[in-house]
Amino acid sequence: MKLEFKDYSADIEAIEQIYLEAFPEEDRYPFWTIKQCAKSEDIDFQGIYMDSHLIGFVYLIHYLEFIYLFYLAVKADERNHGCGSQILQDLIAKYPDKKLLLCIDAPNNKDEMRDRRRSFYLRNGLYSTNTILDNHGYLYEILCSDRDFKPSKDIISAIYKTLAPANEAGNTIRQTLEVEGIKLQNKK
Repeated sequence: MKLEFKDYSADIEAIEQIYLEAFPEEDRYPFWTIKQCAKSEDIDFQGIYMDSHLIGFVYLIHYLEFIYLFYLAVKADERNHGCGSQILQDLIAKYPDKKLLLCIDAPNNKDEMRDRRRSFYLRNGLYSTNTILDNHGYLYEILCSDRDFKPSKDIISAIYKTLAPANEAGNTIRQTLEVEGIKLQNKK
């Protein structure tokens, strides 16, 4: 399957619908904030197309040798057909000299969806860093395409500052995303 990554603006309403459908309210920022922050040259907000048909989107933050995958979403009717796997594999191939990073809800043995999501990423070229990020009491596991990478507070903080600059949109994101006092712990 051949996928194309294109600027989000051509299909902004459809992408917003995917965003609203794919992520629970507590995991979303107001859509205007991510559109505004995407104007930064360090952020790629891209629609993903198969045969000229929009199937999803990615939201990427570039920082030094890292690509931080903030959002990846596939339309509900396109899920379970290998699209998400192809997107991840294409991203890793597209940036061979970069480390692809992302945070997922930390496994808790109570939520099957968390376990399925984690397994999906681990099957598709990402590895656990065995590091947990504590963001205001919400725990996230940090995954990376480099098996040996160990995240630091400074790197995560810099990536989040790139995502949420000191402007109105960034400040809205910073209300729930810790960018200064990053807390990391080893996974138990």
